[in-house]
Formats: sequence, structure tokens, C-alpha cells
Amino acid sequence: MSEIVRDAETRILQAFYEFTESSKKRMGQMEVSDAVLVSRLGTLEDRITEVEKRLNIPPIGVVFGQSGRYSQKRLREEPLHTSG
Repeated sequence: MSEIVRDAETRILQAFYEFTESSKKRMGQMEVSDAVLVSRLGTLEDRITEVEKRLNIPPIGVVFGQSGRYSQKRLREEPLHTSG
């Protein structure tokens, strides 16, 4: 009887071990995938910044004030004034 219980325990432990190994592999693949995605996102942000510099586009959240200069205001604080 104790041999049957020991065999069952061994099979259960082996199943957990195999599950753990496959989970570790999946997590490793996800970490690599995340790192690649972060790298690609950084590249895109750099490229967009370069385009904005070339076109002289202000960053998001920067609005023109009455004087025509950039001012750091939240877009909801004050509506944009249009000439006219």
C-alpha cells in the first residue's frame, strides 16, 4: 500500500516539475519579447522626436500663449485662442 502511495506522489511531483520547467521557458520567452518591444518603442520615440525637431513641432501639451510663445499649460485649463 505504501508503495502505491509513493508511486502516486512521485508521479505528481514529476508532473509539477514538468509544469514548472515549461512555465519557466514561457516566462523567459515573454521577458525577451518584452525587451524587444521596449527597444522598438524607444527607437520609434527617437525617430518621432527627430521628425518633430525637423518640423519644429512642439511636444504634446505645449500650447501657444497670447504672446505667441510656447507655454506649458494643460490643454483643459484654458481653451486655445484662434485668431479671427
